[in-house]
Amino acid sequence: MKQQVLANEFSRRAARILAEWANLAGSRPNLVSVAACNRFMKRHSMLFAGSSPRRGRLWPLTAAQIGQARNLLRQAWDEPDIRRREWLIFRLRATYEYWRRLAQEQAGEQEGIRLRDVEAERQRRKDLHEAFGFDSIPLPATAPELAQAERVFFHFTRLAPTAMHCANPECPAPYFFRRKKGQRYCSAKCSGPAKSAAKRRWWHEVGKKLRARRAKEVVARTSRPKRRH
Repeated sequence: MKQQVLANEFSRRAARILAEWANLAGSRPNLVSVAACNRFMKRHSMLFAGSSPRRGRLWPLTAAQIGQARNLLRQAWDEPDIRRREWLIFRLRATYEYWRRLAQEQAGEQEGIRLRDVEAERQRRKDLHEAFGFDSIPLPATAPELAQAERVFFHFTRLAPTAMHCANPECPAPYFFRRKKGQRYCSAKCSGPAKSAAKRRWWHEVGKKLRARRAKEVVARTSRPKRRH
């Protein structure tokens, strides 16, 4: 019973983190503002606990990395194909693990096979991109230690079927998880204009017939001869 309660609590917390991450705003499409990045990392510092070269301390992602992760998360969020969506989620997890290992390498921590130094790694990625048109992310042969952020990304695989994009084009935070089947809007505030428009359309289409029928009923009642007593 206790484990189920803890699992449900983690699921709710993971959903909040994922939605907030996907909805992070930025001055440019591929970059989250430094202020938004700092607020996010301060609010969810548990994501980065134990990921530093010195266990128990925190290591920050850059605004560019936060933005890149946000973009991958948004792609997975909006992808209708299950296979492609799961591939994007895996790519997100792999990218995060690469950043974590690179940070450990830069700090001088040994974890089995060392990664190349930063300059050599950049040159290798550049050569791969020129030769094959894509970058290669080095990964360990076995599954790494489960970091909190990677755990949240992995949980997104379970939450993905309920991931929705708010149907209100002016919604400032359109990425959300639906709470009931058929939900298309993230909140009553976003669904309000659509409901009002639907009512106006209904009254325009159906109301005309209703008004005509009621007018006929009124005419019929008024033109009916009165009974004499």
